[in-house]
Amino acid sequence: MKSPLPSAGDFNQLRAFVAVASSLNFSRAAENLGVSSSALSQMVRAFEERVGVSLFNRTTRSVSLTEAGARLFERVRPAVEELAGALGETRERRAHPAGTVRMHCFRTAADLYLTPILRAFSDAYPQIVLDITLDDAVVNIVAEGYDVAIRLGEVIDKDLIAVKLGPELRQTAVASPDYLSRHGTPAHPRDLLAHRCIGWRWPGQKTPHKWEFMENGKWFEVAVDGPLISNMKDFGVQAAIDGVGIAFASQQLIAPHIAEGRLVALLERWSAPFPGYYLCYPAQRQMAPPLRAVIDAIRGGSREGDGVEAARSSAATRLSLGGEEAADQPERHDDQRAGEGPAADLADRVEAHIGDRADEAQRRFPEAARRQAEEGHGRADQERDQEQAHENAEERTAEKTLGATAIGHANPLRIDVRDKSDPA
Repeated sequence: MKSPLPSAGDFNQLRAFVAVASSLNFSRAAENLGVSSSALSQMVRAFEERVGVSLFNRTTRSVSLTEAGARLFERVRPAVEELAGALGETRERRAHPAGTVRMHCFRTAADLYLTPILRAFSDAYPQIVLDITLDDAVVNIVAEGYDVAIRLGEVIDKDLIAVKLGPELRQTAVASPDYLSRHGTPAHPRDLLAHRCIGWRWPGQKTPHKWEFMENGKWFEVAVDGPLISNMKDFGVQAAIDGVGIAFASQQLIAPHIAEGRLVALLERWSAPFPGYYLCYPAQRQMAPPLRAVIDAIRGGSREGDGVEAARSSAATRLSLGGEEAADQPERHDDQRAGEGPAADLADRVEAHIGDRADEAQRRFPEAARRQAEEGHGRADQERDQEQAHENAEERTAEKTLGATAIGHANPLRIDVRDKSDPA
């Protein structure tokens, strides 16, 4: 018959017993445990009553183990020390995060939010391995085993926590001066049907992506045609520079070429902004320290340009408070803190966009729906926080007598680059 697992009270009494048995001095043991001598004496007495035998011989001048106490001490001391070491190692891992974080990231987003922080992050967290897949396919990050992703706000699953990283994006049609001199300049998006356009195909799709424009507050699409289709936006932009046709890409890709006169922006009146990049991850009660470090670094980098230092400062603050309760609250309204007015406008635009394109509702994720879903998570998290506060209180008590175990280093980076491009 299996013995029942010890309760939290059993463990505290065992710690008290081992502390006294090790020093044979109640005052010294109480000081080591951070409790009063009377409280320790009561705990040991309660433990003796629980096991049904006397464990110590007490006099006014000395303390010694009884035969039963000596046998128990011999058996439980290694187990208690092993448990203390395991808890100490767990705390050390929180103070010095270690492990692998798997990330799925759109290619253009990697240039904006990952490349700038990689060196500093690797130096600050040498025991964290970043396993990054650069790929513009819209995958189920939970089913595919990813911990976190960076993707466009329109393609975020509603059950994920989403944190806004940057401003809205805007795609614009562009062509080279040479092409325009030979084929003329379109005056309206519908004129693109008579032009040679460079198509882009979303990963996993068989047909090219339709170009999207806005008129009178409503989105509409143009199914363009032309001599070239690619799954890489930068490849299409270069083809436009070479005079092959008209391309459609984000300001990030085309702005330098427009400034240098290699490309000319077209139809800007109909090019409206849409939700930019978001950091998204599954809601979870206790976030692993390596994942928390990655999230803090990316968020800090997108705001301050010094995300790694911000992440380390945040981690240090959580440790000084004895837990990660505050840090693990989902940042569901991060976009509102960045600017409540633009966030509200963004929600209205996304809702209108979804209404006009019901056939793509499964792929497009409206901002307003995301917030509604997040509010539901928030109510559940309040109940979880109460439980977590109690658990952390017990953890802080147990950790007072525990040592820390050093952990080794790991290779810092592993990146899997696939030959695909996101629509930005």
